[in-house]
Amino acid sequence: MRNSCKKQPKQYKTVKSTKPQIINPEKETTLLIDVNGTEYLANNQIVILEQLEKHGLKIPYSCRTGICGCCKMKLIAGEVIPLTKTAIKEDGVILSCSCIPKTNIKLLLS
Repeated sequence: MRNSCKKQPKQYKTVKSTKPQIINPEKETTLLIDVNGTEYLANNQIVILEQLEKHGLKIPYSCRTGICGCCKMKLIAGEVIPLTKTAIKEDGVILSCSCIPKTNIKLLLS
């Protein structure tokens, strides 16, 4: 999987939401996100990109809305909840800015 964001990413306008968005109305659950063999504590309420950033990982991104595709990761195991129709590809590639973990997940970041 090639990272298509080696050049300076295009800057997109930030969209502000007036209402808080409930991403996953289920009860909050503690989960594990495995990235390249390292496990991080996570939950089923926040998008993957934000959770990994809180753990100090530097994930490439440009838009945070699923438009640019810079935050692609390969989903090896587990389930995610997509926030957009294009957040999950048939080959298992997900957009980490547009998916939240539903179960423990295993990801590959190249």
